[in-house]
Amino acid sequence: MFERDLSRGDGTNFHTEFVIVDLKPPKEYHFMKNHRTDRFPRVSPDGKQLAFLSNRLKDWHIHVADLESGAEEAITAKHADLGVPSYMNWSPDGKQLVYIHGENDLGAQIWIMNADGSRPRRLSHPVEEGINRVLKYLPSWSPSGQFIMYSEVTLTPNFEKVGPTRLIIQSVRTRQTDIHNFPRDYAINNGCWINDRIVLLSIETGEIEPETNWEIYRYDLISRNLTNLTKHPAKDFHPDWISGTLAVFPLDKLTIRWAHLKQPD
Repeated sequence: MFERDLSRGDGTNFHTEFVIVDLKPPKEYHFMKNHRTDRFPRVSPDGKQLAFLSNRLKDWHIHVADLESGAEEAITAKHADLGVPSYMNWSPDGKQLVYIHGENDLGAQIWIMNADGSRPRRLSHPVEEGINRVLKYLPSWSPSGQFIMYSEVTLTPNFEKVGPTRLIIQSVRTRQTDIHNFPRDYAINNGCWINDRIVLLSIETGEIEPETNWEIYRYDLISRNLTNLTKHPAKDFHPDWISGTLAVFPLDKLTIRWAHLKQPD
């Protein structure tokens, strides 16, 4: 599943829709057509539900839809008074969602709720009152479900960055925060988990002139060792990870052989 922009890029006719592609046999079809503001599709771990952001109720809400029947519900409409939600991600067991909540002028916060919209609660710690604004980006759940990773920066009213770029690893149970400081000229676009110790990050380092570049890095949360994996002049975003043992077989599937993918050093 992916999001298709049908607005033609003219900036005046916003129109996106979700597209599902069956690989065998190849077939493409639209899911929930004619809702022009559906964004950020996220399929649940069991493949049965879809979480997404939409303005179809004239206010932005996180919706959850059944992929077989198409029945859907705006689950954050139950607590609309808490603020405007945005980018979301499923827990590994599919029972909860982590999402960004724009609470006030001080910036967004990281929240968790059950998959039916019940029991919303803030995970990130409240921001102190002041003139600066703290922005948080793209939360993701660790494979064990114990931690949530997101990045944050502090900006002045003139949108100048204050202090380092921070990668936050936060315990879901205790809310304890492990802060990883990166140089101020670094930007972290997004990332994913390899395991509860190793993550992949898309980082702009500001070291390449005249235009900065985005690369994929491997980052060890314990040793804090950062390793560039891509080293390519193109901009590299949205890393993802496949773990475990995979079947390797010829296209005709007459014989099945087993192999193991080595973990990177």
